[in-house]
Amino acid sequence: MHVSIDRRGLEQLENNLDRLGEYALPRAVQQTVNDAAFDVRKRAVAFARHTFTMRNAYTVRSIQVDKALPHRNIKKIESSTGSTLDYMAEQEEGFTKHTQGQHGIAVPTPGASGQDGANKRTRAIRARNLLSRIKIARGVAAEFEAKYPGRRQRIVRLVQHSLKHGYRVIFWTSQNRREQGIYRIIGGSRSTKRGWPAGATLKLLYQVADRSQTTEPHPWLEPSTYSVVGTGDYLRRHYIHHMTAMIERYSRRR
Repeated sequence: MHVSIDRRGLEQLENNLDRLGEYALPRAVQQTVNDAAFDVRKRAVAFARHTFTMRNAYTVRSIQVDKALPHRNIKKIESSTGSTLDYMAEQEEGFTKHTQGQHGIAVPTPGASGQDGANKRTRAIRARNLLSRIKIARGVAAEFEAKYPGRRQRIVRLVQHSLKHGYRVIFWTSQNRREQGIYRIIGGSRSTKRGWPAGATLKLLYQVADRSQTTEPHPWLEPSTYSVVGTGDYLRRHYIHHMTAMIERYSRRR
């Protein structure tokens, strides 16, 4: 981002500082850009909390400032604000996710976050519904697909088998692969031998989508940066403040 600053009246202050000491002007520049970086971080944290669904403070802590260091060449004095997490860069710029397996990408539903009946998920996925924590009987869906051609018969047998062997999550796919999803079995008896297990219901946790999924950009750093330094008024005001304070400090020493 290029920022233009109204430099009227700044030259005299800069010349006065240059006469006071070698590091006087660079110090004022350093303090100004550090002020900006920390204020951008403050705005970015507030923006991220308002925009993104967060499970904990890990994302907020990842937004950090790389402070400027003193240098005699003011053109080399710079500070920056950003996140140490890759997915925050992906949110800023947008990204396309590709699957490497035989199935599509698992997209969490409101059911995964405990928002049953909602049209859109607005909360974090519950810990027990995270893909890394759920256990699904491997190979069972493909086995039953060949053995039971009927859709209802196949899903009944899949639920029976999963309950019998202690699995509460199933992966369901139709024969044409157009309907795929990961479901949690709620209730139901493990001893059921025929028909649908009494009291069992299915909750959709993940819809298995296409083999690639594009996420639109959700900028959080750029608008935060622009809100602080976009017009240049902020930098000018802080620059004048720090130059004036530096002149007063050097004057008291003399």
